[in-house]
Amino acid sequence: MRRWQVRVACLVLAVGALASQALAEEKKGAWEGGFLFGNTFYSNEQRLANASQYGLRFGWYWKSSYEWEFQYRTTSSADVQEDTSTLIADPTVLFNHPSLKFTSDSYSLRFLINPRNVKRRLKPYVVFGYSLLTYSPDPKLLHQENGDVRGRPVVLGGGIRMRLMPHLAFRGEFTTEYEPTKIYHHESLNLGLTWVWGGGGGAGGSADSDGDGVLDLNDRCPDTPKGAKVTRNGCPWDTDQDGVLEGIDQCPDTPRGWPVDEAGCPLDTDKDLVPDGMDKCPDTPKGAIINEQGCPTDSDGDGIPDGIDRCPDTPKKAIVDPIDSPTAGCPHDSDNDGVFDGVDTCPLTPAGATVDENGCPHDSDGDRVLDGIDQCPDTPKGQKIDKEGCPRIRLDKPEPQILQNVKFVEGIQLWPGTDAWLQLLVDALEYWSDVKIEIGVYTDGKGSPAAKRQLAQRRAEVIREWLVQHGIDKTRITVKGYGPTNFIADNDTEEGREKNNRVEVKRISGDLRKHPKPVPEETPPPAAPAPAPKEPAPSPEKPAAPATPEPGPSPTPTAPAPGPSPAPVAPEPGPSPTPAPPEPGPSPARPEPGTTPTPRPPAPGASARPLPQAFPADVTPVQGWTISPRSTPMAQWSGSR
Repeated sequence: MRRWQVRVACLVLAVGALASQALAEEKKGAWEGGFLFGNTFYSNEQRLANASQYGLRFGWYWKSSYEWEFQYRTTSSADVQEDTSTLIADPTVLFNHPSLKFTSDSYSLRFLINPRNVKRRLKPYVVFGYSLLTYSPDPKLLHQENGDVRGRPVVLGGGIRMRLMPHLAFRGEFTTEYEPTKIYHHESLNLGLTWVWGGGGGAGGSADSDGDGVLDLNDRCPDTPKGAKVTRNGCPWDTDQDGVLEGIDQCPDTPRGWPVDEAGCPLDTDKDLVPDGMDKCPDTPKGAIINEQGCPTDSDGDGIPDGIDRCPDTPKKAIVDPIDSPTAGCPHDSDNDGVFDGVDTCPLTPAGATVDENGCPHDSDGDRVLDGIDQCPDTPKGQKIDKEGCPRIRLDKPEPQILQNVKFVEGIQLWPGTDAWLQLLVDALEYWSDVKIEIGVYTDGKGSPAAKRQLAQRRAEVIREWLVQHGIDKTRITVKGYGPTNFIADNDTEEGREKNNRVEVKRISGDLRKHPKPVPEETPPPAAPAPAPKEPAPSPEKPAAPATPEPGPSPTPTAPAPGPSPAPVAPEPGPSPTPAPPEPGPSPARPEPGTTPTPRPPAPGASARPLPQAFPADVTPVQGWTISPRSTPMAQWSGSR
C-alpha cells in the first residue's frame, strides 16, 4: 500500500513542477542518488510470472553529458509457471515444490549519456552496462535442484529525465538485460526520483544556500530557515504573528497571545486537547474526558473522572477502586452476585443464587434452597428435597438409582418403615408428573435362579401396587423382576447378599419440564409465610394434628391403627382370607432367620421398635412393624402370597 502512495506522490510532484521553469542542469562533478520502482518481464526460458521491482541508484557525473551509475534492483516473489523453467534442474523439482517462487537481485554498473544536455526540463538519455543477476528460490532448494540461478547479462536501454526542482528530477527508464552465455533476456520498466547535488551548487551550478528555491543571486533573505515559505524575493512571512514562519508553522491560525511550541501550535500542558490559553483546569489527569473549558467530567459521581474511570456506569454509593489503580472507578462484588458492595445489603449471598436489586436472594418455593442454586425451583412446599432443591430421588437423571432402605423381610413383605422411603419416590413422581419409570428388583444368588426371578417379579409388583395406592398412575410404572443378576457385591457374605437384594428405579420416558400445576398454589403461604422455614419441626406436627382422629381409634387400640380410614377396612373383608394368614405368618414364624440370620428379624415383633435402616431426615419412626396408617394398606396387601 505504501508503494502506491509513493507513486502517487511522485506523479503529483511531477505535474506540479511542469508549471515551473527549469532552473539548472547537471554539471561536471555533481552527484546523483535516488530510488526506483516498476515491473520486471521475465524471459520465456525462465517461465516466471512478471513481478514488481524496486531499487536504488547512485551516480557521479564524469562530465556534464556522461554519468557513471551503480544500480541495485530486487523483485518481489514470482511463481514458477511451468516445469520447463531453466531455474530448476528438472521437472520433479516443481512436482515436489508446487508453490515454488523466485526472487531476483540485480547489481549493475551503468554508463549514461545525456545527448541533449541543455537547460531544458525534459532530457532523454541512453544507458549501457554490465550486471550480476541472481535468483533465490522460496522455499530453498538443494544445490542439485537449482538450475541457472546466476547470470551476467549486458544492460541496454534508455530513459527520460524530467526536471521538477533545481535538485529533484523524475526518471522513467526501459532496459533489457541480455545473457549472452545462457541465451535469454528479460525487460525492466521503472519510474523513480533522483536528487542531484554538488558540482558547483545545486543541480546546475546556481547556488541556493538556504534551499528555499530562490537562487542566492535573487534571494533577498538568504538565511531563511529551511522549510519556510518565501516570496519571489526569497523572504518568509508569519500570518498569525506567533513567531513561527509560514511553512514551518503547523498551526497557522493560532489566536494571538496564545503560547505556542516550536512548530507554531498552541501549548497543552496537561494534554487534554484544550490549549493552555483557554484551559480552566490545566492540571487535568492524563486520559480524563473534559468539557469545553478543559475540566474533567464524572458522569457516575464516583470521584473518578470519565476517561480514567474503567467503569463509567457505576451505581451510586458503590465502593470503587482509587484513581491510581489499574481498575480505577470499578466497584467490588465480594459475593459475586452482580450487586456491588456498598449497594448490596446481603453481601454474603452464596455463589450462584439469584438476587434482587438490593443483592438479597430469593427462595420462591420455600424449600430453603435459594433460587439460582435450586435446580427444581417449583418444588411443592413440605416435600423432602436434596441439597440441590429437587426431590431426593432424581428422576431427571438418566442412570438407574437404588431405592435406599427399600427392603423385604421375607418373600414379598416389606420391612417396617419402608413406606417412608417409598414416599420419596412418590414425591419424585408427583414432581416430574410426565415421567414414566421402571421398577427393577434384583436378588442375591443364593437359591434357584428361576425362583429368585419369580420372587423379584412379585416384589416389583408389590412396590407398584404400593405406588398406585398412593396416587401414582399405574400406566406410568413398569416393573421388571431381574432376579439374581448384575451383582454389585459378593454373594458369599451376608453383607454382600444384602446389597444385591435391592430395588432400582430408572426413568424410561417423559418430559422433565412438566410439573404439577398446583405448585404455585397460594394456600401454603398463609399456613407458613415465614415460620415454615424457621420451624421445620412444627410442620410434621401439623400432620399430627389429625391425630385427633386417633383418639377415635383409641377405644379400639388392638386393630385401630389401620382403623383411621374405615373405607379401607371394607375392602379388607374381601381379601381378609388371604391377608390374615400372611400377616401373622411373618411375625410368629421367622422364615428370615432360617435363610439369613440377621439382627433384623426382631423388628417385625409387635413390641420391638429398633429398625434395621436409618430413616431419612424429617421422617418419624413408626411404632411396631405394622407401621403407620399410611402403610397399613400395604401391609394388608403384602400379606397375600
